[in-house]
Amino acid sequence: MGLKELFKDSVTEMFTYRTTKLVKTNDKFLVTLHFIFMGLISVFALVSILLSHNYMTFELPSLYVTTTFDEWRSTAFTVDETYNAEIATNATEAYCNTGYVTWRRNGKVFDDDYMTNVKCVADFMPNEYIWPFERGNGFRFGTFLEEYASTVSCTTPAAANFKDAGCTRTDGSAVSYMIAGAELVAFPLEIMYQTRTGALSRVNTFIVDGTEYDGASETSVSITSFLAASGINSLDEENVYMVGDQGSVTGLPYRISGLNLNIKVEFTNTYFNAPLKTTTQATLSGEQVQSEHYTLKADTIYLRGQAGDTIIYADRINRLWSTVQINFVSSGEIGTFDLFALALAITNAFVLIGMATTIVDTVGVMTSETFLDDKYEDDGERLGLEMMLANIESEGHPGVPFEPNDLRLPDATGAPGLSYERTLTTLLEEVREIQEQLSLLPEDENELRLITTGKAEPEEFRKLRLVFVPDPLSHQANDKKYVPPEIALHDGQQTIGRGMGGVENKGVSRQQLSVAVIKERIRVKSLHEGPGVWRQSTGRWEMLQVGKAAVLSVGDRLCYRMREGKIGGHEGVFVVDYQDSRLDTCTVFGIPLG
Repeated sequence: MGLKELFKDSVTEMFTYRTTKLVKTNDKFLVTLHFIFMGLISVFALVSILLSHNYMTFELPSLYVTTTFDEWRSTAFTVDETYNAEIATNATEAYCNTGYVTWRRNGKVFDDDYMTNVKCVADFMPNEYIWPFERGNGFRFGTFLEEYASTVSCTTPAAANFKDAGCTRTDGSAVSYMIAGAELVAFPLEIMYQTRTGALSRVNTFIVDGTEYDGASETSVSITSFLAASGINSLDEENVYMVGDQGSVTGLPYRISGLNLNIKVEFTNTYFNAPLKTTTQATLSGEQVQSEHYTLKADTIYLRGQAGDTIIYADRINRLWSTVQINFVSSGEIGTFDLFALALAITNAFVLIGMATTIVDTVGVMTSETFLDDKYEDDGERLGLEMMLANIESEGHPGVPFEPNDLRLPDATGAPGLSYERTLTTLLEEVREIQEQLSLLPEDENELRLITTGKAEPEEFRKLRLVFVPDPLSHQANDKKYVPPEIALHDGQQTIGRGMGGVENKGVSRQQLSVAVIKERIRVKSLHEGPGVWRQSTGRWEMLQVGKAAVLSVGDRLCYRMREGKIGGHEGVFVVDYQDSRLDTCTVFGIPLG
């Protein structure tokens, strides 16, 4: 195959459309394989819809966390004041003892000498060292406080500000406080969420550090639980995410000041082991966020007063807190029933189930040539089958799956020649001519003796005649008194035509046919165009070409001129009969039957 043919075949294949064809087979291997794949794919489709919840649309919900903190209500955050006082008084925790560890912050070293002056206190209210974010997504709480106080006094009560003449400033020494049990604070926690199309809703349950809480009721959760959910058992552990010069000098950082935690609130309402369960659950887990500075908070307090009538004063207290920051971050997905998603999942399931048929068809094509031939067919084969079916149903040749005229015999060069039908017709004509020639040969010993010796025993034969047959639609055919013309035939040869038998049409020659009587048959030969003969053996009219002859027996017919499809039918139709017959005894449309 050359490149041109290869390119042509490639283009033809490219612009060929292939469609599936339904084939019914009882092959046990393919049937079993089909059932196996149907079962496996059906189970997979069912699992993907129910267990994977493909009938839902999933989205990250908006998170709303409420700690119900109110700066005017100190009971929002609750502490065990008795236990904290015990910590502060008896120094039961290491961070309330001196000589704990050396640490630093922003270049300032906090060593044992410094720690000697630190006060472990439990008299701070939670709203004094806990600050929720205004966005409601977290809070920070202080663990260590440095307080600097300065006093300004003025001898002139009318001084406009403390910088006027007569005003003096006195700075006090720094005072440090360690908040006893800062991480033991507990507060009411409410977790709510909102999807794109849903309303603001509470979670049914939420889990913190392995403990499950009822989301529908007000539940108190301690900061210790968030630390444990982040993998921090105590604030006395090392802050591995602190970088820079802040942190421990000789040991662990002090109480992990500067800790920054992200508490992930992972939502879900789908469960693999409980596919029909749709309750909403939030799991809280934490992770430390790297930071290059301590999460500090500074605030200033002013106190104004007057001593006597001449001196006024004001105390300014600067507070610098070391804090731990907790941020709530939304995570996970909430699934919502969606009709379009369900329809898509069902459609995908049917597509997957249909894959079983595709796989089995592929295996069948690869393993069975019979299946391949049944499954795939090209246009030529299909058109051939349709043509065969059309030929079988043809009225001209019912039951034959081809056009007989298309069946041809090869000629001497091997090319298609005459059709079989034409060949058979020609053969039949030649056989008929041979039969007619043979009919002229002597049929018995007497004829042979006559030919050879010129003497024969006399024989008697019935005389013949030609009786005119009127048009079946003419009035003569239905007139019982009508006597049709006839032409008497005698032994030997005679010529017939116009003017004989009642035919006067000038389209017929006076010498249209020659007739020779041979015993009780006649030999008719055409002398001009148009004659035809009708034999009882064939039951149809046949054109008699000029120069051709035909042998007719009693009951056969001839006509002067054949006129197929014209009004009046054939011209000059005669039937061969005996002269001694009574033709008027029984006729059909004027045609004698006797």
